[in-house]
Amino acid sequence: MDISRKTLLITFIVNILLIAIAVTCMIVTKFNTVVLWLSVATVALVLFSSYIIWRYAREMRG
Repeated sequence: MDISRKTLLITFIVNILLIAIAVTCMIVTKFNTVVLWLSVATVALVLFSSYIIWRYAREMRG
């Protein structure tokens, strides 16, 4: 399976949207503890998935 630049760009946009939604929810709920932890978990998953995709794309190139 080949990872194209288009796939990486779409993944980047989706990750930015997930982080924006998490920040918006934190602001709307005035940094509620539950929402704060859910936002931290979302950001961690986004970063982890981005790293996995970047690593896989790097292996496919080399």
